[in-house]
Amino acid sequence: MERKNGLVISGFLGLFILIVFFTIFLSKVENSEKVDGKPQEEKVEENEKPPVVLDPITPAFTSNELTALPSENWIGNGGNVFNQRYSTLDEINSSNIKNLKGKWVTKLGSGLEFKYSGEASPVV
Repeated sequence: MERKNGLVISGFLGLFILIVFFTIFLSKVENSEKVDGKPQEEKVEENEKPPVVLDPITPAFTSNELTALPSENWIGNGGNVFNQRYSTLDEINSSNIKNLKGKWVTKLGSGLEFKYSGEASPVV
């Protein structure tokens, strides 16, 4: 029983020390964000400037383009940065999906077991 009480006390002591250090950290961060005792004003630009292109091969996207649902061209195979794989296109719908046929198939030699048969990220 004495050992259990010691573990409980040491747990509370550790939590107390953690809270003290976290409070000190927050006060340091708050003080570093002030200049001459006044909070710094955040600069907010009304028009988002296009990003600087560092690599001419890789296209540059704005933050709005990265997070929007794709309507025409996807920025990656997941559609957007959240990998939602959702398209707003409406050419394929519940009435015509039964008419779709596969155009090509390839064997990669991996995932030969049956449990892997349905795993894929098709690029349409």
